[in-house]
Amino acid sequence: MRKFTVLLTILSMIFIFTNLGFSQDYSQIKIGTGGPTGTYHQMFVEMADVCKGNVYLEVPSSGSMQNIDRLLANEINAGITQTDVLFLKARSEDMGAIKTLLALHPEEVHFIAKGDTGLKSGGILGFGGKEVKFTSISDLDGYSVGAVGGSSITAQIIRLQSEIQYKIVEYQKNEDMLVALQKNEIQAAIMVGGAPMSAIKALDRSYKLLPINETVVKKLADMGYKPAKVTYSNLGPDGTGIPTVSTDALLVTREYKLPRYSIPLKQLRECVLKNLPELQETTGRHKKWMDVNPSNHGKWAWMEFK
Repeated sequence: MRKFTVLLTILSMIFIFTNLGFSQDYSQIKIGTGGPTGTYHQMFVEMADVCKGNVYLEVPSSGSMQNIDRLLANEINAGITQTDVLFLKARSEDMGAIKTLLALHPEEVHFIAKGDTGLKSGGILGFGGKEVKFTSISDLDGYSVGAVGGSSITAQIIRLQSEIQYKIVEYQKNEDMLVALQKNEIQAAIMVGGAPMSAIKALDRSYKLLPINETVVKKLADMGYKPAKVTYSNLGPDGTGIPTVSTDALLVTREYKLPRYSIPLKQLRECVLKNLPELQETTGRHKKWMDVNPSNHGKWAWMEFK
C-alpha cells in the first residue's frame, strides 16, 4: 500500500510539473529550407535524422530571400541562406539580430553560356561582322543574363560590385531559363548552388562555363565571396577547373531570451558538429556535408549562447 501511495505521489508531481511548463518538451523549431529536391531540403532532413532529441520542423521556401524575410517576420526560428543575400539585405535593413547558427557548405556561382552565341558585332545590316565569343563574365556587359530565385539576388550583387552592366531576366524555373538560353533569348544564365549542380551536369558540350577573373573576384570580396573553382566533365575543356566565386550557405537564426527556443537551437548546433563525421562519411548522405568545416564560422555575425 505504501509503495502504491509513493507511486501515485510521483505520478502526480510529474503531471503538475508538466502542466506548469517544467518539462523538457521544448517548442517546435521551424527551419526554412528550399525546394523539395534541393540541397537545403536534403541537408535539413539529414540533420533532423541525426539530431532527434528535439522537434525540428521543415518550412519549404523559394530560398534565401524568403527564409530571411520569414525569420525577420517571426514566422520561423531559423533558415538556410546564402551569405551574399545577408550582406545585400543589410544595406537597406537592420540585420543586427540575425546570427549564424551553423556555417554549412560553399555554394559556387555558375555563369553558363553557349559556345556558339549566334551573335556578331560590326557588319552592315546584319551582314558580315565578327562572331561574338564570351571568354569571361566581363564579356557579358550589355547582354542579358537569366536567373531563377535566389540566383537573381547574386546576379544583382555581382553586377553592382563588378560594374559589368548585364540585364537580368528572371524565370520561375531553371528549365525555362535554359530553354531561353538555347533559343538565344538570353546570352547567359547564372546558377548558384553546391557543385556539381544536376541541371548543369545534364548539359552537353555546346555549353560552357564562363570564368570570373581575379579582378572581379577582388571586387566581390566585401560581399562575402571567396575564390573557387568548378569542374563539369560533361562540358569538356570549357567546364574544367573554371575560376569562379562561392558564397557560404549559412543556417541563421535570431537571438532568443526564452529557453524553449534558445536551448533547442544550441543543441542543434552541438549535435551537428558532434555528428559531423557521421554526416560526412555515411553512404548516401549529401556530398556537400564533406565541405562543412567545423572551425568555419562564416563571414556573418556568429551566435554566442550564454
